[in-house]
Amino acid sequence: NDSTLIYNTEVTDIIHTDDLYEVYFKDSSYIAESKIIINSAGLWCDKISAMVGINDYKLHYCKGEYYKTSKYRNEIKSLIYPLPNELSLGIHIVLHLDGTLGFGPNAYYIDKINYMIDSTHKQEFLKHINTYMELDQENLFEDFTGIRPKIQDDGESFRDFIIINESEKGYNNFINLIGIDSPGLTSSLAL
Repeated sequence: NDSTLIYNTEVTDIIHTDDLYEVYFKDSSYIAESKIIINSAGLWCDKISAMVGINDYKLHYCKGEYYKTSKYRNEIKSLIYPLPNELSLGIHIVLHLDGTLGFGPNAYYIDKINYMIDSTHKQEFLKHINTYMELDQENLFEDFTGIRPKIQDDGESFRDFIIINESEKGYNNFINLIGIDSPGLTSSLAL
């Protein structure tokens, strides 16, 4: 449809003039022009928004870690969810395609993006897991981490993600998707 796709390229600036947006990229002389911008930059959506002059948003990074086991490979056939807490759905069972089980995520705020697993939380995982199945420390292994962009800071009340056309601020068709965390990812096709 006469479109241009640019992969693995950092946006360095967005200039708004009248009804047109110019998007500049790192290490590239190409300038994209569009009448519509959809800011779906995840962990960096507040910074992209600030490039056009909208400084209303500040993200807070909430880290979630996952552990895994092969002890019950192909034995569990459904997801198991505990009651959710204020930050997440809690440490639940994830069924991996190879039949192993994943557990997570936990949730805690961090100041900088870091995808290393903090092994001090392993005992917390075992405590939660052992409320619904028997698993010892030797059968629980690090899996992966993720970081959710939260609108609320640690200790603040829950705030849902934001989807808004910023036309009232003078940026017609600059559509911000701010703080899209796990529920937003689940509904990403609808978004």
